Amino acid sequence: MSLLIIDSAMNACSVGVFDPMTDVMLAECVLDMPRGQAEHLMPMVVEVLQEAGKEFADLTAVAVTTGPGAFTGMRIGLSAAKSLALALDLPCIGVDTFQAIFRSYQIDHQCDEGMFYGVLLETKRQDFYFQLFYASGAPVGERLADMPERVMDIIGDRHCVMIGDAFERFQGQVQSKYITEHYMSSPAPLAIAKTAKALWERKEVCSDPIYLRPPDVSLSKIKQRQIGD
Repeated sequence: MSLLIIDSAMNACSVGVFDPMTDVMLAECVLDMPRGQAEHLMPMVVEVLQEAGKEFADLTAVAVTTGPGAFTGMRIGLSAAKSLALALDLPCIGVDTFQAIFRSYQIDHQCDEGMFYGVLLETKRQDFYFQLFYASGAPVGERLADMPERVMDIIGDRHCVMIGDAFERFQGQVQSKYITEHYMSSPAPLAIAKTAKALWERKEVCSDPIYLRPPDVSLSKIKQRQIGD
């Protein structure tokens, strides 16, 4: 049994092969990459499979981060994962980026039951993607895309570790003695794999993208030519 891991929702392009029987990553590749995932993703998949000593026919499922995240990168990862799953007749397991980031933190850190843990991700707009978690990993509230004041309303006077890639910009707009930072530019393949395994065991297999805001589009200010002009 082998699980293919794909992530391009944030600032990296990540691929891994995971053995769900032993909970071990057989091979992985993580490249910091805010853009350019479309050119690198499939060659990385082939390379990682070779390193793991596996072929496409050995795969049992494909796991992919479903956002929130950068729209283009997220769609690239989802398209690749769904295409492979369809071609190989495999389930495609979607993993919430918030959950994957927090689980990445849990792999390397002992969480304090008296603390709360916020995943704060960059939107490259004025707002932030945010979700608050208990130390156990259970969410305190819903996912949101909102302004820093709203994030602070949710945190209140809780002692909170803020995990993600948006803290520097966030800290420039708010002040709180209760918040500490843990920078993370992308989720670890092992965290995505373990989250996907748990979802698979619960038969929660869904790969729909997670969008927390409406499309950011506007009409062109340039007058378009009409037929007959």
